[in-house]
Amino acid sequence: MNQELNHLVEALRAELQQYGEMLVRLDRHHKSIAGRSGKAVRAFSGEVQLQGVAIQRARRERDQASCELASMLRLNTVLQVEIMIPLIPEEYQPLVNELTRENRQLMEQVVESLQRK
Repeated sequence: MNQELNHLVEALRAELQQYGEMLVRLDRHHKSIAGRSGKAVRAFSGEVQLQGVAIQRARRERDQASCELASMLRLNTVLQVEIMIPLIPEEYQPLVNELTRENRQLMEQVVESLQRK
């Protein structure tokens, strides 16, 4: 189970990093719009789109790691990570819980930033 847990933790960290990267790009994008630089707006729009692809890739990796862990725990493989937390070893629970919470929080910030567009 440690291998599956470590894979999930790494996938959650990678997803968190991608959301953070998106927030940085969106912030720069919003600033370039404020500065009315058309060339910069187009360049940053492309960067934002590429980062969206990176987020999708990280989410798929996290979903795969979650399915592997669920299978190891003999659970339905479509369960959310939060549901599995009480079933994993106690020493991993705070870390997985916090990474999951931070991912959800950053995802919400990304959505809010995109809506400001």
